Amino acid sequence: CSGEFQHHLSGLVESFSQMQLDLESEERSMKTIWKKRRKQLERAFSGATGLYGDLQGLMGSALPEVRNLELHQGDEPDDDTES
Repeated sequence: CSGEFQHHLSGLVESFSQMQLDLESEERSMKTIWKKRRKQLERAFSGATGLYGDLQGLMGSALPEVRNLELHQGDEPDDDTES
């Protein structure tokens, strides 16, 4: 229980506390980055879907199917449900 032991233990606790603060800061930063990237992806997918719909309207069945952009049975909104 010497002063030297107390000094070493205090240094360890201070290091762990700083590591925890750094980790929390990094976590907040990453969440911000992920949220921004998610919004970018949503806009990109929305734009691609809109473009595909426009082309379908112009070209009809001549437009090759893009499987991930097609409505499949069960995907269409139910007209009987309230919005």
